[in-house]
Amino acid sequence: IDGGKMEEVIKTKVTRRNTRMFKEDPLKDEEIGQILEAAKYAPSGTNQQPWNFTVVSNKELIEEIGLESKNVAKQSENKHLRDLANNDKFRPFYDAPIVIFIAGDTRALTPKEDCILASQNIMLAAESLGVGSVYLGFPNFAFAGNRREEFLKKLGIPENYEIYLSISLGYKKVEVKAAARRENVVNYIK
Repeated sequence: IDGGKMEEVIKTKVTRRNTRMFKEDPLKDEEIGQILEAAKYAPSGTNQQPWNFTVVSNKELIEEIGLESKNVAKQSENKHLRDLANNDKFRPFYDAPIVIFIAGDTRALTPKEDCILASQNIMLAAESLGVGSVYLGFPNFAFAGNRREEFLKKLGIPENYEIYLSISLGYKKVEVKAAARRENVVNYIK
């Protein structure tokens, strides 16, 4: 990569922020394809590539999973999560037009870590295309409740795979400003 392109890569990594306000416009198929292609090139333990990506644009299914995640989270021991679950205005997927559910093969060496690395590629590729994204953990509550198997089936998740996270994608309604970063988090030992 030449110096200019490397600077673009670094700039994308430094300026990308979570998007929680999306336009209703659907993404172009070409954009989704490029984003998923980048995901497949994430590093993985012993190159097992244990991920499975399910792209959902069905608003009813997204809403159904979001509501179930809130219902299950109401029983959480964590007060913050209970408060979110009981907040009628909280939308677990932030009304994004696309949600990607990322599942990993539980028989792999490091499936969760590999799926997290793939999610980073998804978010960086999206940003480079002008598409907003947000990494989500809250919707996982839907896969911890009584409707787990129903949702796994609706999403076509293969046997022996576990959903580790999801990402909402869409065109940004507003640009998010850069956030301050913590200092003194790097140690050098020579």
